Amino acid sequence: MKILSSRSCRSLTLFSLIAVLVFIGCQKEGKTSQNKKITVLTPVTFEKTIQAHHGHILIVNFFATWCEPCRKELPDIISLSKEYASKGVDVIGISLDKNGTRVLRSFLERLKFPYPIYLGNQALMDTLKIQAIPMTYFYDRKGTRVKTLLGIVGRKRLSSLIKALLKVPSS
Repeated sequence: MKILSSRSCRSLTLFSLIAVLVFIGCQKEGKTSQNKKITVLTPVTFEKTIQAHHGHILIVNFFATWCEPCRKELPDIISLSKEYASKGVDVIGISLDKNGTRVLRSFLERLKFPYPIYLGNQALMDTLKIQAIPMTYFYDRKGTRVKTLLGIVGRKRLSSLIKALLKVPSS
């Protein structure tokens, strides 16, 4: 039986610690081949994300890659995000996929989202009481949620809601 020196033990401990930290980091976020990070949103980071868009109209779309109604509405949301971006309308997507970044990466590359996509966790779903998707939140320029829609939101209705929010004066 070979006994390790104290230096070897320290090296092994340091290596193990680094391996654990790398593993934990990989669980929290991944990178797409486009070098975009997929950040996990918790209830706290969700609120910070909403606050970061203060002064803009914000649309938050909750979806999953396996959800057929979600996949059906995403092209309209993507198109409208491009159309209204220059008018102060921001869009973010939050995937609620249980398999995390593994399934989300290829989906993002296929659809070429022009807006940030985050990964929601169970704590976020519980806090926001999300029980079905697709779900879309609309925030005014003050960061107040003014509308929640469950189910597919067609292009015409999305556009109408955005135009109505754009008419509300910012103060």
